[in-house]
Amino acid sequence: MKKSSFFIFFLSFLASCAQTNIVGYRDNENINRYYSYPVVEIRIDDLHHRQMLENIFVDSFQKYSLNIIRGTDMFPPTRNLNPEELMKLFTNSKADSLLVLSLKSGSTELDQKWDISVFGKDIGKTVWAGESKTTLVQGNLLDSKNIATMFESMSSEIVAKLIQAQVFIPKSIN
Repeated sequence: MKKSSFFIFFLSFLASCAQTNIVGYRDNENINRYYSYPVVEIRIDDLHHRQMLENIFVDSFQKYSLNIIRGTDMFPPTRNLNPEELMKLFTNSKADSLLVLSLKSGSTELDQKWDISVFGKDIGKTVWAGESKTTLVQGNLLDSKNIATMFESMSSEIVAKLIQAQVFIPKSIN
């Protein structure tokens, strides 16, 4: 019985292990700018994965008492919007910032690299830019969980980094 319990624990441990490293830069010119209601725009082609990652970001931000607007809610994928139309939708929204994640390289199986930027609506500039790399721990056996595991690791680490850098601060604090 003990061996089977340990084996189940070990398999669940392997299924939930991913490591995310983030490097970023906060522009000193905008060090006193902070935001509390971002749009999170995920730039990947796969709509299912885009929506999955947006929902995971909702959960990650809510842990810090912050709400977000999903990019697919503001910029519906059913519309072919040009850059001016996208900017108009963002400018006319209640959002105060835009968090953009663009898949740089990677797959759902091993690792992913993402470019990350935060654009402040009030100043019309990027206030934070960086990149993340998420890698599955060697030996992850449950492939169907790989993408969710990677997304959860990436989202929680990115949000924690942006909170630590005071890019995002809950409204009750600012």
